[in-house]
Amino acid sequence: MMHVKMLCGVVMGVLLLVGCGVPRETLMLARVEAAIGTHADANDAQIREKLVAQEQAWKTLAALMLKREFNGIVVDEQFVELVQQVAALAKRQRQLIERQEDDTDLNRQTLERFERLWRDAERYLAK
Repeated sequence: MMHVKMLCGVVMGVLLLVGCGVPRETLMLARVEAAIGTHADANDAQIREKLVAQEQAWKTLAALMLKREFNGIVVDEQFVELVQQVAALAKRQRQLIERQEDDTDLNRQTLERFERLWRDAERYLAK
């Protein structure tokens, strides 16, 4: 009888793990961020402001990647690592801006890359 209970517990644990993924909130965040575009006439200050905001957004997504919920979105470990790397890059960019060591000529390109990554993340999570 004790073996049956233990076996049932193991089976239930495996079923829960199989049905778990990252929270659906990750897709919502990626959709919102992917929809935010930069206007062509944005000035340097606006670009910097948007770049600083990228850190919090990517940090939030990276934190959500570590959570699991039943019936969540299944992601592979490589995607989780990529999100963590992008979050680290966004943090580095914010630090450069705060120390006024950023390159204003490259800021717009950097922001465009972050925006493309959000679109890629949205497509991946929506699969």
